[in-house]
Amino acid sequence: MARTGPEAIEMASLHSFDIILIDINLNDPEMDGIDVMEIVKKNPLQKDSSYVALTAYTGEDWKVKCMEAGFDSFYSK
Repeated sequence: MARTGPEAIEMASLHSFDIILIDINLNDPEMDGIDVMEIVKKNPLQKDSSYVALTAYTGEDWKVKCMEAGFDSFYSK
């Protein structure tokens, strides 16, 4: 399990995953979960991965934002 965006990006460059669960709010002023997903998705190792957004943000607007960004699923915690 990665604890930061850069850790997740590094892990995704080394191993393939069936499902990648990404929290949207990473408490990082330089990147959020959408940024991480966009970078990881470019990696050929992750071409068959499913991307799941997990967030405390609620509302249809967040779901739409995440799905339009490229996530396959959206879950509010």
